[in-house]
Amino acid sequence: MSGTTIPLASVRRCVDHANPGAVFSKAAYEGLLICCEEFITMVTSEASNTRPNTLKIDHLQLALKGLDFEALCSHLPEQEQDGESCFYQSNESESDAEASTGVSSSNKKKKKTAQQIVSVTQC
Repeated sequence: MSGTTIPLASVRRCVDHANPGAVFSKAAYEGLLICCEEFITMVTSEASNTRPNTLKIDHLQLALKGLDFEALCSHLPEQEQDGESCFYQSNESESDAEASTGVSSSNKKKKKTAQQIVSVTQC
């Protein structure tokens, strides 16, 4: 399983926390890992549709609601710790940078956001 962003040990820890005593095969853990990565990709892609400079809690809540996962919103913190508003204007220079480098800044943000979500949700 190359290219994964979530450590398998983190998935095992969450599964063991949610289902103490349950026995899962290695293939089941790996399948769950793929599902977790796909879910994170789906939510961050949906949250990035507004092209914010920084994805924050409000963006994730809107994305979860838009994907019919509204029940998960109750597990998110109510606001950012820094107290800032989550909505920022997108820089128009982003598209210029993307055109010159060929790398989408939103793709970089998606990876960083997924890593932050994983660190927050580790059991």
